[in-house]
Amino acid sequence: MDFGRLMNTAGKLSLVMAAEEREDDAWRIHPLLAEWLRRGADEGAVLARMGEWFVTRLGAKAEQPWKEVTREAAALSAWLGRVSEEDVVRVERAGSQYAILNGPFHVWMEFCARGLGQPTAPKERSGLLWTLANVARSMGAMDSASEAAEQKWAVDRDRGDERGVALAVDCRADILEERGQLDEALRIRREELLPVFERLGDVRAHAVTLGKIADIFEARGQLDEALRIRQEEELPVYERLGDVRSRAMTLGKIADVAHRRGQLDETLRLRREELLPVYERLGDVRSRAKNLRKIADIFEARGQLDEALRIRREEELPVFERLGEVRERAVTLGRIADVAQARGQLDEALRLRREEQLPIYERLGDVRSRAMTLGKIADIAEARRQLDEALRIRQEEELPVYERLGDVHSRAVTLGKIADIAQIRGQLDEALHIRREEELPVYERLGDVRSRAMTLGKIADIAEARGQLDEALRIRREEELPVYEQLGDVRSRAMTLRKIADIAQVRGQLDEALRIYREELLPVFQQLGDDRERAMTLVRIADVAQARGQLDEALRINREELLPVFQQLGDVRSRVMTLGRIADIAQIRGQLDEALRIYREELLPIFQQLGDVRSRAVTLGRIADIAQARGQLDEALCIRREDELPVYEQLGDVRSRAMTLGKIADTAHLRGQLDEALRICREELLPVFEQLGDVRERAMTLGRIADIAQARGQLDEALRIRREEALPVFEQLGATRDILITRVKVALNLLARNASGDRGVACGLLELAYSAAVGLSIPEADLIRRIQQHHGFLV
Repeated sequence: MDFGRLMNTAGKLSLVMAAEEREDDAWRIHPLLAEWLRRGADEGAVLARMGEWFVTRLGAKAEQPWKEVTREAAALSAWLGRVSEEDVVRVERAGSQYAILNGPFHVWMEFCARGLGQPTAPKERSGLLWTLANVARSMGAMDSASEAAEQKWAVDRDRGDERGVALAVDCRADILEERGQLDEALRIRREELLPVFERLGDVRAHAVTLGKIADIFEARGQLDEALRIRQEEELPVYERLGDVRSRAMTLGKIADVAHRRGQLDETLRLRREELLPVYERLGDVRSRAKNLRKIADIFEARGQLDEALRIRREEELPVFERLGEVRERAVTLGRIADVAQARGQLDEALRLRREEQLPIYERLGDVRSRAMTLGKIADIAEARRQLDEALRIRQEEELPVYERLGDVHSRAVTLGKIADIAQIRGQLDEALHIRREEELPVYERLGDVRSRAMTLGKIADIAEARGQLDEALRIRREEELPVYEQLGDVRSRAMTLRKIADIAQVRGQLDEALRIYREELLPVFQQLGDDRERAMTLVRIADVAQARGQLDEALRINREELLPVFQQLGDVRSRVMTLGRIADIAQIRGQLDEALRIYREELLPIFQQLGDVRSRAVTLGRIADIAQARGQLDEALCIRREDELPVYEQLGDVRSRAMTLGKIADTAHLRGQLDEALRICREELLPVFEQLGDVRERAMTLGRIADIAQARGQLDEALRIRREEALPVFEQLGATRDILITRVKVALNLLARNASGDRGVACGLLELAYSAAVGLSIPEADLIRRIQQHHGFLV
């Protein structure tokens, strides 16, 4: 019988089966048959042959051997557990680098521990401890890594190996840095390591240590100092030594600083013109692939998602698969998931993270990377407003890992994400408590000025949500902007200026908002080549035009400048949001059929496809607005009660629920159901906005209550509410548009009451409102003019 027929028959009998996880047409023997065959085999000879096969490939520098080892991960794990005592050191020397990069980490840790449990010479013991410490670091088992580093320090001290002692100290500093203990890591590198390498005359190790010191400054956001060290102290050493690889790696770090500052053109130039040619000349395919990853990051930052995806799929991923580097393959798959997520393809992003990334990290025993991937899955749940699930992941699966690892920085970042959820739910006190008492102190202790500034920006967001615009503006101007200016971070500075312009827009200071958008933001994003952020700034310019009644201009920007950009970027979510704004303009113009068509045919199907239940509910609310405008009050009420409210209640989104109840109260008012409208405002809206600390929405609700009082003929009560409770709030907030609208309502209230002196006061209020509306260039000016004419105030 020939081999083909033999395998065919064996397959039918299930004696052999295809190894589906392999790409090389390998077969596996049925476990029971394999066990039977082992009985007749010489185990020593089998282990010897396996040993030669693995050791040869583990110690190789070429690409293919490591890939072959990775394919046999199960056999590697089984073999490592049966390596003889006399072979442990030989295997450790051959496999140390592979073990640190590819694992399986827990198996290699057990292997090293077994070797350390038997008599070994001090030099060999030092090597085993070095591998154990670094494999434990890769796994995220920082306590084990720290213990191994301390033992290596003691062994090398006793044998008088000063360089070995320095390596152990360096490993300890790496662990402290990963745990966020930057001050101590910096002290060790400056006070313990640099003097040793100076004494040994090891200029290269001295330069490497300076590079690690620069890493700490970069992590703290002190980019000028990081850049100075790299350019003035590190780079010249490698150039003098003729070490082209280390020079290239340092230039890559300099490019990272440029990237963080938003200098994307310079970053791209460095990576394409100075790094790629070096790695290609050296034949270093791994470093070339990692450099291409960074280039893809630049395209992703610019919103050029197609090019970023092409690089990741065609140039990055195949290299790591060919090299058999499973961890780097998982990292690349995560970046591909990031692109899918940026495009709103949440199902695909979720599939990549759950089915391709997580299993790799679990197989490697890499608890830190697993936790970070779970955090990304929580991001997707949060984007879909599945807030309970996002919160569960962060509290039960992320936080405990970082606490166990002693990683205070990652713990603080995760707490910040928990605060984000509280903020979305309108639990502003809880969000503020987390940011002030748990996040900020960590970043201050670590000297991380950038993260501190970003957290202060989130605190400003809370102040803004509460209507405390002066405080939000103070934080942004006095505490955020100076940090980004000091760091030379033009992108973050621009993003903060955009928030300042947004506050000006809320206050009705449209000229100032427009000036910032046009003169300070567009040129920056244009210079950075950031198409996405440039488009997001144009969104705000279109909003200003719409607020001023310049609907043709708003429509032109959305149709001619925004839609093509988002279409080119492959950003389906931003594209559909732009279509929503176009529908809003059609609705304002009374083109209700066109608005309804866009909402139903273009927005709802996309949000359904994306699994974005919140945006779908918001769109249904817009459809209800159209029904109400057409007098179809039953239809509007049905949508709000049955389609909108349940979503916000399920998501725990108390603010959106309250805003929808406000619309239901408006419907009740239109129907003459004033008692019901009043009940909703008093019992369901006011308590929510008071609890949220949202003074503006509380004042708007009081305005609704005043409308109801006026409709009932309770003119004095309506007047009292507007003058004493609503208007002072808007004046305190500097909300110019809200002030002028309230003044118009007070004037109409006075004209309806028509008591002695009311007409003169009303005339003055209408003139003030008109002047303000003209100053803002908003369409309400024409309406106020008509009111003045109707009541005979104009000659």
